[in-house]
Amino acid sequence: LIFSYILKRIFSARSIWITGSLLLVFGYVGLVGYASSACRAFVMITMWQISLLLHKKGNPLSALYWAFIVLLLIAPDSLFSLGFQLSFTVVLSILFCYHKKSFSTKGFNLYNFVKNSIIVSYSSFFGSSLLMIDHFHFINPTSIVINVVLVNLIFVIFLICLLYVISAFFFGSHALSFFVESIYSIIVFLLNHFNQFNFLHFRFPKDFDIPNVIHLLYPLLLIIVMPYLSHSRHRLIVVSCLPSVFLLVSLYVNWAM
Repeated sequence: LIFSYILKRIFSARSIWITGSLLLVFGYVGLVGYASSACRAFVMITMWQISLLLHKKGNPLSALYWAFIVLLLIAPDSLFSLGFQLSFTVVLSILFCYHKKSFSTKGFNLYNFVKNSIIVSYSSFFGSSLLMIDHFHFINPTSIVINVVLVNLIFVIFLICLLYVISAFFFGSHALSFFVESIYSIIVFLLNHFNQFNFLHFRFPKDFDIPNVIHLLYPLLLIIVMPYLSHSRHRLIVVSCLPSVFLLVSLYVNWAM
């Protein structure tokens, strides 16, 4: 969005500023080591920008499906990567709970901003819960509240980091480096300190296993039932109940074995 905003005011031709912004974003993807989440986001952004180029309305779900297909064609083994699975499952859960009316309000509205932030954090938590339990054997429900604060804070820090990179590259100035590092250190310290409160964790045995078929069924069921649920509250109920049911099934399977 930032690159598009800047380049749009330099180049009038839509094809030039869209291509330029995509190249800059791809450079960022390379900068972070082609992480699964970054690659998924880049393909989704590319599909969205192509829609703008063709004067068509963007479809986030279609972009997510295309990102899934493209990344699997490039690197089929990434399907078994936790980062790949979390990236697509969490984004699918967010889009599942996405309600166009809630996000299309013109102008800034504090109530809608807070409400939508909570919805996104809520759907992210339940979307990732089965994978988190399977790999780390605990979940922390208070992360729903923590993420609302943390995501918005990190967005501000990201903008500061971007200004730092630009100032260091073009002007050789490192004035913002101490400020960025200090904020980063404080966030890491607080998160590590907060993570010490074990009473906030729901822990599972180290040998507890969630069958792989369940990790496949969860996103498939979301995709299947999505067209039949028109209200946000119904989708929020489903996105929380579905992992809970699968968790109970996994507990029974582990107990039976």
